[in-house]
Amino acid sequence: MIADEPTASLDPTTQREILGVFRTLRDELGLAMVSSRTTLALLAGFADRVLVLYGGRVAEMGPANAVLSSPKHPYPRALFQSMPQIFEDKGNSRKQTCR
Repeated sequence: MIADEPTASLDPTTQREILGVFRTLRDELGLAMVSSRTTLALLAGFADRVLVLYGGRVAEMGPANAVLSSPKHPYPRALFQSMPQIFEDKGNSRKQTCR
């Protein structure tokens, strides 16, 4: 199955729901899926492999866990650093944005 930005204009909750449907289809029918994404946060827990393009060339490619946890190329690193991360500090109930 090929999905070109299948959840681009959806809110985050609906994005997760749609990806859950895709995951179920993939698992139950044994489908291979190719999905173009600009939202890297949604790749975690969904993709087996990730390929990041920069200027029409492969900047980084490999197992999703490796690419998403410690990108080697400056472009995917910059993409991850630009994503807001919301967390709750255990000593403070206030939510903060960091990264």
